[in-house]
Amino acid sequence: MIQRIQTLFLIAIPILLGIMQFLPVFSIEDTRTLHNSYLFLWFNKDVYLVDPVMKDNIIVNEVIDKISFGSMPYQKVCGILTIFMNILAIYTICQYKHRMLQVKLITLNNVIAASLLGIITYFSTKHPLSYPINNPKFYCIGFYIPILVVVCNLLAKHFIQQDDKLIRSINRLR
Repeated sequence: MIQRIQTLFLIAIPILLGIMQFLPVFSIEDTRTLHNSYLFLWFNKDVYLVDPVMKDNIIVNEVIDKISFGSMPYQKVCGILTIFMNILAIYTICQYKHRMLQVKLITLNNVIAASLLGIITYFSTKHPLSYPINNPKFYCIGFYIPILVVVCNLLAKHFIQQDDKLIRSINRLR
């Protein structure tokens, strides 16, 4: 039932997570080699601010390839978690006749979103380029999307519980 407001919040979740697939989650800037590394959910993108033909940058390219390859397993786990959260949100929308099941599924989705945020935070700080203290590190917009997902989940849960309360009060009057 799309006319219910909680359905709109539940529809926003797959849209936000779909957008998250294409936005950077974390950025590290290496001030020594003028190299930026952006971590996405499925891949890394390296940006060089110096011409890569120079001899020093050829060595940097080899090091960056090893670093990018080493950070791939956590990215795939995060990508799989977002796909699972999408499927769970769509399934939750389809269960509009079972309000208590919807509340349980939303709670499960919140736990997964919180664990996704924790995994991203843990592994982005363990990235090999983040060890030098002087390297600036930034959480990009993709990092904040799981927080928006949790907010949408909480709002949907609130309105589902409000609907359930209304239905129970109507049943009492009969």
